[in-house]
Amino acid sequence: MSQPLVSVLIPVYNVENYLPVCLDSVLAQTLTEMEIICVNDGSTDKSLEILREYQKKDARIQVIDKENGGLPSARNAALDRASGQYVGFIDSDDYIEAEMFQKLYETAESSGSEIVICGAEVFPEEPHAENWLYEALSPSYHYYEKFEPELLFGKKGTTPFLWRVFVKRELIEREHLRLDETIHLGEDKAFQAKL
Repeated sequence: MSQPLVSVLIPVYNVENYLPVCLDSVLAQTLTEMEIICVNDGSTDKSLEILREYQKKDARIQVIDKENGGLPSARNAALDRASGQYVGFIDSDDYIEAEMFQKLYETAESSGSEIVICGAEVFPEEPHAENWLYEALSPSYHYYEKFEPELLFGKKGTTPFLWRVFVKRELIEREHLRLDETIHLGEDKAFQAKL
């Protein structure tokens, strides 16, 4: 395959009960010019076995098997392998709508944006999450010409959750950006602040 349009990065750690649904949703994307980089971060359940089965079914799936180093370490391993024009992050216990990456790619290309953030829904609906989360994930369209600190700290719709951020890989490489592997809670916010 020539350079993929999107590198989908999926850190995996002991998610055997959710992983097939996640992978099926990624493989069902309407945008097919992608590579799917799954990093098994030392799982002790059947996650690696599931990844290998899916890898046999679809050549776009790459599996990196490494010792457990935590979420930032797994995401960095995937970033090191990524070759797509854009990078999308998915958590292995989530699933995505079939047109998600198509819409993100088209939005980035038509607007010339290096970063696009999409909305999300809480699932399962019960137990009900705290209201701030619904507000933070609520999709609404905004275009920002330049970075303002308020985007990270004052706008609810841009609350950093890396699994809904779509980034031009050129930005990540140009600025030599990686996740800080010493941060184990809030690494999303720290990385998005760098972006």
